[in-house]
Parts: sequence; C-alpha cells; structure tokens
Amino acid sequence: MENNVNIENINLKKSDDDTVSNQDDDNKVSGVSKVSRIFNICLTVALFTFIVAFLFRLCQADHKELKDLIITESFKEAYEISNDIRTHAAGSEFSDNGALYAYSFVYIPEAKYMQITVRYNTRHIDEVLTSLNENERALKGENAKEITFDDIKISYILTDSKELEYSVKILEAAEMYNYKYAKLEVTGISFEDISLYINMMLENTEETELTLNGETKKTLIYKEGSAYNAGRLEFHNKENKYIPYKISKKELKLIEAE
Repeated sequence: MENNVNIENINLKKSDDDTVSNQDDDNKVSGVSKVSRIFNICLTVALFTFIVAFLFRLCQADHKELKDLIITESFKEAYEISNDIRTHAAGSEFSDNGALYAYSFVYIPEAKYMQITVRYNTRHIDEVLTSLNENERALKGENAKEITFDDIKISYILTDSKELEYSVKILEAAEMYNYKYAKLEVTGISFEDISLYINMMLENTEETELTLNGETKKTLIYKEGSAYNAGRLEFHNKENKYIPYKISKKELKLIEAE
C-alpha cells in the first residue's frame, strides 16, 4: 500500500515537473519569437528609412532649378544675328572637386552668346567657412573675426584655354534643398577650337600653407582682397558634339514681343 502511494506521488511529481519544464520551454520559445519579431521589425524600419533617405537624396541630386532658357535682350540681339542655336551636355557636368555642377548649356556661336545654369552644394561652403574660422582663431586668437557667408561672397568667371577672361551676368538665382543655383549669361565669346571653363570664386579667401601644432598643411585663410577658385568646370571644347536647340512656341513668343 505504501509503495503504491509513493509511486503515485512520484508520478504526480514527475508530471508536475514535466508541466513546469514544458512551460519553461514554451516561455523560452515565446521569448525567442518576440525577440525575432522585434529584430525583424527594427530591420524592416531601418531598411525602409534607408530607402526613403536614398530616394530623397536622389531627388535632391537630380533636381534642376532654372533649367529653362531665359529670353533676355542680349539673347534677342543674338537671335537676330543667327537662329543657329545649339546645346550639348555641359562637359563632364561636375568640376574636378565636385563642388560645381553645370547643365542647360545653350549657345549661338555666330553671335558669340551663351547661357548656362550652375549649382553648388551649400554644405561645401559650410565646410570652407568652418576651415576659415578655425584658422582665423588659430592665427589671431581673441582678435579673430567671425567669418560668415557674406564675407566670402560667391562670384563666377568664365575663362578659355587661351587664358582670356569674360565677365558673367547672373540672370536669376534660386535655392532648393541644400543647393544654390544661378543662371549665367555671357556675351562676346568664341566657341571655335577652344575650351571654356566656369570658375566659382570665393572672395577674400586664399589658399596657403599653414603650420599649426607642428603640422604644416595646405588650407584656406581669410584674406581681404584675395580670391580663391573653389571649383573649375570645363563645359565646352572643340570635340563636343552639339545638337540643335529647338525654340518652343512660348520662347518664340517672348522673342517676338517688344
């Protein structure tokens, strides 16, 4: 009789232990399942965020303000001389250092006239300002000037492979995302057997070698009256294959307007 009771107690205890063990296993499986779900959710959110950020950045990079031709009085005069209007991709589009980007190049060779749109990333200029201010403080200490964008205003100069320089007129300016745009117009320029360059100039900025903390490096400093070429882009040469630029009805109407 005692043996039967003991066996029953043992069986009951074993059954209870199995139940507890199964519950522990279920809890472990449930815990692993929850961690797996959380990981998958985090991974999905991260992937979605990356895709959205990538697409947004792509839209920024592809966005083109001021891409249309602007009908100015100078253009009308050029059009009277010749209606042989041409266009082609603006060279490699980017300057060697990636600071300057150009597109919408339209020109009339016989009339020595052109328009082009340029764009730069404001982050590039922010980096320049950071460098200028760091060097200014290192050189002048408490007497250092706080340098802002207004101190290094951006201008554009057109040069050719014969080292001639042409003045540039900014027809319109725009800003979108972290980019600034300018529609440029140049007159009196030759396009035959020559390479042409757009240069983005920073006023009151000079490149020099500076020794700080025993280390010598080439860097930028603020210097009134100086000018630094922050980006040089070849947009035309004699090897470029052009296509005719077709005047739209809207543009033709503006050309014919008094």
